[in-house]
Amino acid sequence: MLGRVGSTALSGQRLARLDRHLERTVRALLAHDDRVRGLEVRVDFAGGVAHLSGKVGSAGRLAQLRALIGDMAGVFAVWSRVRVAGVARRWSTSATGYCARPARCT
Repeated sequence: MLGRVGSTALSGQRLARLDRHLERTVRALLAHDDRVRGLEVRVDFAGGVAHLSGKVGSAGRLAQLRALIGDMAGVFAVWSRVRVAGVARRWSTSATGYCARPARCT
């Protein structure tokens, strides 16, 4: 269940603080990490879930960004509405990897 650490639910206030912290961390990543610097991507968090939007030139660049964000402590999932080379994509990332059936991840 999202918003839980172990068997303890996080309060709404604590989740909001976590979201703000994660947003600041990802903004710094996008500004300073050579692997993802310059990507035209916006990342918002809600309840520990990253919501990506924008555009990138290749699927590899998007996969790299999704992996970097998904590996951060406190991130429960990554949802993407990023255009790759002009094509809209949407899928989720969980601990097990990318959604096997993107149509079901909406």
